[in-house]
Amino acid sequence: MTEKTSKRKKPESTESAKPRRSALSLTLRHTLSQGDIGGQVKAAQDQLIKLGFEGFKDDGRYGSLMGKAVRRFQAERGLKITGDINPVTWEALFTKVGS
Repeated sequence: MTEKTSKRKKPESTESAKPRRSALSLTLRHTLSQGDIGGQVKAAQDQLIKLGFEGFKDDGRYGSLMGKAVRRFQAERGLKITGDINPVTWEALFTKVGS
């Protein structure tokens, strides 16, 4: 005589799954300001250009022209105008208007 083992399914969680933040969103939290260089600056430049804020070199260097573009972006989005890309500005760069 063989024994049958009952395979019980684990109950599904009723808790809704929290969305995972991308690695990009987790790393883009440092405040950037004029004189900074590197990949985070390049990511911000790419996003500013994508959103129509141009007039600076897309080269990974945070220069005065990029600062002007950031200030225009901040003004348009109703953010505190600093010219720096702080966590609030990062969030706004990667959030659709009206979301």
